[in-house]
Amino acid sequence: MANIEASLDLYRLELGRYPESLDALVRKPAEAEGWNGPYLKKASGIVDPWKQSYAYKYPGEHGEYDLYSLGADRAEGGDGEDQDIRNW
Repeated sequence: MANIEASLDLYRLELGRYPESLDALVRKPAEAEGWNGPYLKKASGIVDPWKQSYAYKYPGEHGEYDLYSLGADRAEGGDGEDQDIRNW
């Protein structure tokens, strides 16, 4: 998740805003003038340990953007493997 956050920050530094989706870190969006990516080498970089894409919301509700995984159970809350991972 730290790699995604660093890539998001680099994207913002180069383009002046965060991307609309995490896919923009791997593939150039049509409207992304100034894109110097890819910001992550592989699309697998935006996948959580349970083989699901990280959830991303821009603008975020808890910060400039929200980045999270719902854990193994894919439901909010939980403990252990089911615990949510998030940037807030």
